Amino acid sequence: ANGEALTITAPKAAAKKRVASVMLTEDIAQTMADQVKQNESTQVVLAPTFSKWANDSLVVTFPAAALKALSESKADFVIRTWQGDVTIPNGELASLAGQGDSIVLTVIFKDGPLKCTATADGKDIDSSKITVE
Repeated sequence: ANGEALTITAPKAAAKKRVASVMLTEDIAQTMADQVKQNESTQVVLAPTFSKWANDSLVVTFPAAALKALSESKADFVIRTWQGDVTIPNGELASLAGQGDSIVLTVIFKDGPLKCTATADGKDIDSSKITVE
């Protein structure tokens, strides 16, 4: 339906040593962006399924091109977890994409409230515009 959030549950996250990880490829991102445009969604939601044993963190890796594709959709990008949502405002997607070739967001479950950190090509980058609730 128009304007509703588009939710994608794939790809299934791989879990290793209490950490779940998902790679969001450019192809998947492009498909998401196209669907968002068709539906005029304001949000695209990645809701990966992963083992409940992966209770330390969820690592989501994006090639810069995937973030660029999503930024062109005008929708905010949400990572939905059993512990809460991490939201990257649409305007922030392109600036994250500009930080490097491989952007990694780590959603940290353990030790209290949900947190999210971001790196580009292995270096810490500003994640202050990413909201967690």
